[in-house]
Amino acid sequence: MEDFMDNGDKAGTAAFGNPPQVQDQRFLKIVQDVHNVLSLAKNGNTIQKIASELDLEPQYVYDIQISAQGFREDDEIAVAHLVEMSL
Repeated sequence: MEDFMDNGDKAGTAAFGNPPQVQDQRFLKIVQDVHNVLSLAKNGNTIQKIASELDLEPQYVYDIQISAQGFREDDEIAVAHLVEMSL
């Protein structure tokens, strides 16, 4: 197993050159954004209103809503992963 470990990661960086803490914080922010957007969307709010209320870009709100359409249940974590991959 040790033969397959990446020893080049001595500085504590992970994929894309960001420290793991930064990646975790970024993902947690996306999860919170997904939760907030979906909550407001359930109330019939428009993309513009949601973006304005949450201080987010309308395209980001749109991406969250499009990603969420593929799930029958409200799996916010799965939606957050899709959104993160699209960024």
